[in-house]
Amino acid sequence: MLEVYSVVRAVQFRTPLKWNDKIKDYCDLVNYFIDYGLKNNVTSYRRLRQENYDYLRREYSDFPSHYIHTSAQIASGLLKKVTGDY
Repeated sequence: MLEVYSVVRAVQFRTPLKWNDKIKDYCDLVNYFIDYGLKNNVTSYRRLRQENYDYLRREYSDFPSHYIHTSAQIASGLLKKVTGDY
């Protein structure tokens, strides 16, 4: 049985107001990949990105594409650490 862990990291800093929405959206991307990975037993960066890129590119069309790639990399690293799938 797969145990579910919550990964929380809090860092407090000041940003220009226009950045707050972008940072929140980037966190949402990482969380989306983590949720997807846990629900579908996927930890690899390649599969996370491959199975979700087109959908997320449409949803976050105002984001540079590398934001989607890097959020998948971060989520993959966290998923591998939590599940022990190195």
